Amino acid sequence: MAYCTVADIEGYSGMTFTTETRPKKAAVETMISDNEGKINAELTKQGITPPTSGYGFTALKQTAQYCVLADVCRANHTESETVDKYADLCTKGIEDIKKNPGLYDASMIGSISGSTKEEPVYDWDEKQW
Repeated sequence: MAYCTVADIEGYSGMTFTTETRPKKAAVETMISDNEGKINAELTKQGITPPTSGYGFTALKQTAQYCVLADVCRANHTESETVDKYADLCTKGIEDIKKNPGLYDASMIGSISGSTKEEPVYDWDEKQW
C-alpha cells in the first residue's frame, strides 16, 4: 500500500498530471513508488514492518508526500528554494524513523500505558509542540 497517491500530490501541488504534463502522471507514479521504497528500506533497517494505518502511517504519508513533491519540483525545474524546502522535510521525516522507530512500529503503539489510542509517547521533558 503506497503512502500517498497521485491525487495527494495533485492536491499539494495544485497541478493535474496527465500524459502531456511535466512530469507525466506515470513519472509521478514512479516517484511515489521509489520514495515508498526508500522509506520502507529505512523501516526495515529498524526491524519495523511498514504500518498500514494509524499515527505511524500518517507521519510516513506526509514524509512520502514531501519526498515526491521535491522530485516533482526538480522535474519542473522549480526554483531551488522550493526543492530544498521539500527535500529537507523529506530528509527530516526519514531521519525521524532512525531517531524514533517506536513511533512507526504498530506493535509498540500504546504499549506503555496499555492504551489502544494510536499516538506517540513522549519522554518526560519532551514537549509535543
